[in-house]
Amino acid sequence: MVAYHNMKRADLTIAAIKVRRDEAAGRLGVLEADPALRMVGFEEKPMQPKEILDYPGYVLASMGIYVFKLGALIEALRGREEDFGKDIIPGIAGRDFDVFIYDYEKENKIQDFTVEVQGGKRSKILVDQTRDSSYWRDVGTIDLYFEASMDLVSVDPIFNLYGEKWPFRTLQRQLPPSKCIIGGSTQESIVSDGCIISGGLVRRSILSPNIIVERDALVEESVIFDDVVIEPNVRLRRTIVDKGALIESGASVGYDSDADTRRGCTISETGIVVVPKAAVIKPI
Repeated sequence: MVAYHNMKRADLTIAAIKVRRDEAAGRLGVLEADPALRMVGFEEKPMQPKEILDYPGYVLASMGIYVFKLGALIEALRGREEDFGKDIIPGIAGRDFDVFIYDYEKENKIQDFTVEVQGGKRSKILVDQTRDSSYWRDVGTIDLYFEASMDLVSVDPIFNLYGEKWPFRTLQRQLPPSKCIIGGSTQESIVSDGCIISGGLVRRSILSPNIIVERDALVEESVIFDDVVIEPNVRLRRTIVDKGALIESGASVGYDSDADTRRGCTISETGIVVVPKAAVIKPI
């Protein structure tokens, strides 16, 4: 994207992707571009977004990724406005800035190794454009975040966490390896460092660092954030548990929305339960 920005000699380059019109309405910033992909208009989360001329039913959605020329950025920030989507980008659209659209699906190329298995033998092949080069998901709601998370625990997700040439630059806590003991097990799940599955069962879930799952607990289709303790005989289903929460012995979450609401949890439109940070969830 930086190379594209420099090639265009742009003041600002905005990454964009085609999204269905009904999915973008009221949720995403929508761009208008001329045939040369120069921006000619922008609306922040319009209820009636303008379609792409050559793609009926689709709009050009901003991905919220920007490359500025330094002088243009300084000029754009001279006012008191702070929100890029709501204030700064719409303001730029009406001024003398050279703004181009980076077509993420067409232009973005990730060179990395892919793995092929033939006759039980694995081999690595370097490709110029991996299949997740144009991967992008809006995670602006609980349901969208949950859906994107569950994609990752599938057998062959489009978004590859295991690439070699593009490692994730993030904090790695100094924790010991995870382990399953006393019959504990994990099935089709992502398990971070420092977790102990002590007699519990984890299915199609994501465990962040330092999670404890005690005996006879069941965690299904859930996302568990750091430092959560899940005590014996707990049942979690389609639940997001925020950091530092304690799920006390015998509690069930994700089975009774009324009970979950009374305990201070948030329920999404599709029934995903969110346990607040540092909450203590007691059985009812």
